[in-house]
Amino acid sequence: MDVIELVGRPGTGKTTLARKIYRQSDHVISRGTFFKRELSRGRLFRWVPDVFLESPYLEDYITSKTGELFGAGLDQDPALLEAIALILQEVTRYDRLQSRLNLLFRDYVIHTLAQRSDSDDILLLDEGLTHRVGTFTLNGLSQNTARKVAALLPTSDLYAYIEVPDQTTRNRLINRGKSDSLYIAREVYQSLKSGLAERDARFVDLSALEDADANLELLLDASRAT
Repeated sequence: MDVIELVGRPGTGKTTLARKIYRQSDHVISRGTFFKRELSRGRLFRWVPDVFLESPYLEDYITSKTGELFGAGLDQDPALLEAIALILQEVTRYDRLQSRLNLLFRDYVIHTLAQRSDSDDILLLDEGLTHRVGTFTLNGLSQNTARKVAALLPTSDLYAYIEVPDQTTRNRLINRGKSDSLYIAREVYQSLKSGLAERDARFVDLSALEDADANLELLLDASRAT
């Protein structure tokens, strides 16, 4: 299974764009569908109705269960432990730190299991490892250390980069009922993108303003070229 990660700051429209693409193609699947299709063989998720797959509480539950049942030993991966140690050594603000660490592990488990899968589907992540690393800058992590953390984590088969004006991201955060204290400067993700490019990661630029068909075609064309 190929893994494609949308990369962009909170408020760039990653989730909205991903949902449009999911509706356009059965071949491009979401995190929730991945759990349903790929992990149902473990008899853990067969009972879960699709409507509940977006629940953050379900994802918390799945995180722990995937670690226990499908990701045995992943929590002891030396690279992951080093990445977490780098984060903990530098952070100066602790609001939502634990939840972000939990999500980092969840994303790591998902990424690893997907790349081990022999499915022909494409897993499109609106929030993957690169996004997660960037969010730790809200806890005081420097751009330089964020790049070091990202360098310890596995790369996706393809990255789709999305950028929108600063004011747009702020407005979207506020419209979602969130504070613009969650605003992250564009330089953070540009730095992470540069670090990935040094590892020969492949990128395609998408626009949240384009229709879903156009973005889907760009993704599929780029994926075929990998």
